[in-house]
Amino acid sequence: MALAHAARCPLAQMRKAPEGQYCPFEVDYVRVRFASWLDELGRTLDTLEASERSTIANLVYIDLQEQRCLAILSKVRIPTM
Repeated sequence: MALAHAARCPLAQMRKAPEGQYCPFEVDYVRVRFASWLDELGRTLDTLEASERSTIANLVYIDLQEQRCLAILSKVRIPTM
């Protein structure tokens, strides 16, 4: 799963981005979403089938992309007339 490198991390704007590492915010978000999907399906890491793991990973990737889009859209300025 592709996570944003520090250059795209919000911490980069504060000059506190981890050099050459994944964005800590996105890493945490992925962990939380994966756990949430596990809980919703009533599964644990021990009872998870390979096909379910793949499906959850895809769902988490979609969740992450949605968050990235929302972050971009939240910065859009709509001109007033």
